[in-house]
Amino acid sequence: MLKYYKRMKDEDNEQEITYDEALRTMLGTWRDSDLTRDMLTIQNYIECQYSWIRVDDPSTTMKPMPGLWNLAPEGIEYDEETWNRI
Repeated sequence: MLKYYKRMKDEDNEQEITYDEALRTMLGTWRDSDLTRDMLTIQNYIECQYSWIRVDDPSTTMKPMPGLWNLAPEGIEYDEETWNRI
C-alpha cells in the first residue's frame, strides 16, 4: 500500500497525507490527466508549485534514484497535448 507525504518548499518537515490530499495538491499545479494520476501510483517525488509530494511504497526497499522526480510508470505512452494515455 502506497503512502503519501507532503513537504512545503519552505519547510523541512513532511507530513503523511491521503491519496485524495496528494491529488488535490497536485491539481493546484498539474493538469488533471492520466499522467498526473499515474504519477501517484509509483514511488516518486512530485514537484508542485509550493510543495513536494513523496510517494513511498513501504513494502519494498527499492527507491527512485536521487535527483529523479515527476516520474511516470514505465511502458505507458501519453499524448503530448492532453497527457492522457494513448
